[in-house]
Amino acid sequence: MLKKINLVSKRKEVEELRKARIVYQSPIFGMLMLDKKDDEKRFLMVISKRISKKAVTRNKLKRQMTEVIRLNLSKIRPGVRAGFLVRARILEWKWEEIKAEIEKALRETGTMV
Repeated sequence: MLKKINLVSKRKEVEELRKARIVYQSPIFGMLMLDKKDDEKRFLMVISKRISKKAVTRNKLKRQMTEVIRLNLSKIRPGVRAGFLVRARILEWKWEEIKAEIEKALRETGTMV
């Protein structure tokens, strides 16, 4: 589980991320990214009810995505704020494919070293 300090929780930070440009488009998510001058690494997962009406499914997806971030947290450069806007197609993908796609997005945007 990703620590609370690594999750975007403040309304101000969410609004800043919303204004950021989309840096990466994937078949299963869009990624918003923002650079700050601090040492914190924070992430946001947005999984709407359009993806699934079942909270269990949405929570499972959120846990899977945050786990990928947690496993790669030491490789991610400081000052990063990233938001993942999940698409319904993610339900068709397996865990390994989701993991590979998130890692690919982090590498291609220069977030992960």
